[in-house]
Amino acid sequence: MPETPLLPINLALSVYERQPEVVRIDLNNYLFALDWLQTEENPEIRAHLICELEKLEQKYGVKVDRKKAAQLESGQ
Repeated sequence: MPETPLLPINLALSVYERQPEVVRIDLNNYLFALDWLQTEENPEIRAHLICELEKLEQKYGVKVDRKKAAQLESGQ
């Protein structure tokens, strides 16, 4: 499978910096929860993290397939 080209960091930072502060906070919270979810083993904490991710997805009208994203990250 061909490698997906990554967004140049300068472009990503430019887009990020143009967002309102509340959007940047939400994005940071989303990435923090998603990163934490990758290693958390406690089922109650995992459920809470997933709930927080879903709230943000609903707020912005997006649906992220976390299982597919995890497979892509691990190279499966």
